[in-house]
Amino acid sequence: MKKLYFILFFLPLFGWSQNQWQLGFYTGTLSPFKSQMPKMSTVYGGGFSLNYKPAPFIPVSSDWSSTFGWYYSRTMKETYVFSSSSQTTTDVTYTSKMREHLLGAKINFTNDYAAFRPYIKPQIGWATMKSKILIADPNDTDDCQPLDKKTNSVDRGFVYGGEIGMEVDMNKLFKNVLENNRHYLFVSATYLRGFQQF
Repeated sequence: MKKLYFILFFLPLFGWSQNQWQLGFYTGTLSPFKSQMPKMSTVYGGGFSLNYKPAPFIPVSSDWSSTFGWYYSRTMKETYVFSSSSQTTTDVTYTSKMREHLLGAKINFTNDYAAFRPYIKPQIGWATMKSKILIADPNDTDDCQPLDKKTNSVDRGFVYGGEIGMEVDMNKLFKNVLENNRHYLFVSATYLRGFQQF
């Protein structure tokens, strides 16, 4: 894999916050720049984020996010040759997955009492791209034990970038929501790139 360039747009399914901690789950789409990563397709997946804010009057909080996604998955019929030279036709599944773990500093432009809170988030972290091949056993109807499986390629390395987004306080929009547990909706876009070619 060459330099890692992609844009991540994600819309969390929901967020939960109480006091200084905030936990959220999201879905995402990661789109590579084809000039830099011609073999990678768009990634679809999801993840979670954990945020800690030390004090309400400080507009900066630490943020950890992990994203998991698939950018290729295909099953086809192929002929598998055993070491004894016998052969069989079975399903062969090719999958390519991506994982990223990012640590960021989230900087809000408004205070905690605003219904709409734009923010920026410088980030640094680790990304892994992995491709696997799984050959199914035609005599195993439960698919418990494949004939063979192997990791075809693994690319990993440090990444850095930034995120811009909007945080919507659902408690401000819906007055009947209890204030003990605050709920948020996020929409954001992220640009990431690798430190090196890997």
